[in-house]
Amino acid sequence: TSERSAFISITNSQYDINKSIEIYQEAWVPKIELAEQSIEVEFEPAQYTVDVTSPYSWEATTKNDWIVVESETGIAGEEVLRFSTKRNEEEKERKGTITLKNSDYNLVAELYIIQKSFVPIITIEPESLNFTIEGGTQEIAITANFEYEFSTEVDWLTIEKSESGIKVTVPNY
Repeated sequence: TSERSAFISITNSQYDINKSIEIYQEAWVPKIELAEQSIEVEFEPAQYTVDVTSPYSWEATTKNDWIVVESETGIAGEEVLRFSTKRNEEEKERKGTITLKNSDYNLVAELYIIQKSFVPIITIEPESLNFTIEGGTQEIAITANFEYEFSTEVDWLTIEKSESGIKVTVPNY
């Protein structure tokens, strides 16, 4: 773990040549290396992995309650850090950190996590209904990544939640 140096001598006694070359080698500095320094993740919950290389064992922790470290320790060599994220309900991105540490050799590495902001998505199919004069019931499929409510300002139709969206019932006119 310290720098080292040496000399190479080039000599020839017949021509009285005496040259030297100085060689330096930097010190080996033990460190925990991450395949990625930062990672951008989706707002939906998911699991992720990052490759870790370390000459010594390590422990992984986070202070962020939306990050769950699943592989809290790793051994020397090549390992995989596994973590998951909870859903980001905010309409703004959030940032967090996982810290990998070896206290015996004072080694620290940090993985920065940027979680995208929540984007509300809703699809409605069909977007309009036509009823005959006899009325009836028709279904509207609704897919959303958030909880929704439904209502109407008229008293002549009934709306009920269904498995795939809502059921609209119109009476005979």
